[in-house]
Amino acid sequence: MIGIIGAGLVGTRTAEHLVSTGQVQVLVNDTNGAAATKLANAMSRRAVNVSVVEQAAMFGANVVVLACPSPHAKAARKLLEGGVSVVSCSDDVDDVLELLDLDAVARQCRQTLVVGAAASPGLSGLVVRLIANRFDAIDEAHIAMHGTGGPACAQQHHRALAGQSIGWHDGDWLRRPAGSGRELCWFPDPVGPRDCYRAELVDPVTLHHGFPDLVRVTVRVSATRRDRLTARLPMLTPPHAEGGMGALRVEVRGWRNGERHVEVLGITDRLAHLAGVVAASAARSVIAGGFASGVRTLGDDESPNETMMDDVMSAGVQLREFHRGHGRGLRPDEPFSLEDCADDAAAVARELGAQRVVAVGYSMGGPIAMLLARRHPDLVAGLVLQATAMEWRATRRERTRWQVSRALGPITRRFVRPRLVRLVFARRFPRRHALRSHLGWMLAEWRRNDPWHMAQAARAISRFDARPWLASLGVPAVVVLTSRDQLVPPRKQRLLAETSSAAVIPLDGDHFVNVLQPAEFSAATSRAVRQVLAAPAVVQVAR
Repeated sequence: MIGIIGAGLVGTRTAEHLVSTGQVQVLVNDTNGAAATKLANAMSRRAVNVSVVEQAAMFGANVVVLACPSPHAKAARKLLEGGVSVVSCSDDVDDVLELLDLDAVARQCRQTLVVGAAASPGLSGLVVRLIANRFDAIDEAHIAMHGTGGPACAQQHHRALAGQSIGWHDGDWLRRPAGSGRELCWFPDPVGPRDCYRAELVDPVTLHHGFPDLVRVTVRVSATRRDRLTARLPMLTPPHAEGGMGALRVEVRGWRNGERHVEVLGITDRLAHLAGVVAASAARSVIAGGFASGVRTLGDDESPNETMMDDVMSAGVQLREFHRGHGRGLRPDEPFSLEDCADDAAAVARELGAQRVVAVGYSMGGPIAMLLARRHPDLVAGLVLQATAMEWRATRRERTRWQVSRALGPITRRFVRPRLVRLVFARRFPRRHALRSHLGWMLAEWRRNDPWHMAQAARAISRFDARPWLASLGVPAVVVLTSRDQLVPPRKQRLLAETSSAAVIPLDGDHFVNVLQPAEFSAATSRAVRQVLAAPAVVQVAR
């Protein structure tokens, strides 16, 4: 039996996930009796019993999820001493420190106290552990978060920007004013780029507890100028019942095969949903005996991290990666190759437990998607190829153009300054364009690209030729053909479709249609993916 104290947004999402995964008896308590009753009525059905109870009745549960606003330490102590394990969703620094001090109490009572079972902290620890398994050793973890869950989460976000941030730096706790340390962080779409700042958030505390060998741990949260200016004032407007799309970004640094290595994973979802899924998964794992007695933080060596991550992924949470040499992607010392990018994508898909995927490739992503299907045929169920071709070297003119651009590359990179790039970007986007406000981010992302890797990428594209083997891939494919493309001529795109026996979805736009016409591009992409999924299997032809 699982109890939930708090019938707000996180408590509701926790109950929903418990019921959807087969939990048949759930107890609910909240100071707002109407909210608790509403939740129980919405969740109860013939085979499921969700009951509203007094707080004293929680001592009859096996584990209780504290999904109410902090502080949780006092309630957690009472429950532990009453023989009940506890899962806390608190993200308040002082409250989490008090919860961590209950380790002796939990061990004495032979109960488990899971601290920070939410999106951040919580899911951030699971992702750090997931990435750490790919390293020989890790020494840095940097977390960034965007968005809020329910009203209590919004109020906590407001307070966090007014306090003192805490970070772990070379063996000591480092405190800095919240709202300082601006950093432009890239989150997966649809959130995109956000200015993030230091804040009084608890991730460094929980990550240091779970990963004591880390040398540096930082956390930042997205905020607008108004958020920072009003952080030390009372909230001027009541918080929304639920925040919009949120995001989590986890960057881990360390050593692999004797070399310095960096990996970044991102997640976009509503934060209340993420917190509810993590809390429910932690509660179920406690009942299943996955946790030992004492205080546990997600990601530590003694937590069932792999089981919980599988549970989170089964709830629809998706992780995203970035290509090497681009943006926040990997920066290896070896030369860039499209084959390595394809292998990177396959490794991430398998790490996430994906059995079959539809590979969607735009521009340079097209060759990567084709190579993914060729090198990992057991993984790829279909292809969506957009504004791309199967070669760029068929004619002498094309080969000469690549040679000239390679020779002029160093000169071009020397004289193409950020101001000139900003002018080019500004001419592309009228003042009322939806992406006009992101010009600063576009320039920043362009400057993050590694010049050496970009030159290597251009050379790899110039040498790519899929004509000998594309027809033998044996997977359904759809080509989104950009009809006014000046970088990838439409005739090459049509030849790609003919060779791969792909259906064609025409899209009226040039090579930058994905940013200039985002609505039309998104609709065409969605249609293409649906068409691939509905297509019958293609019989592989030997050539």
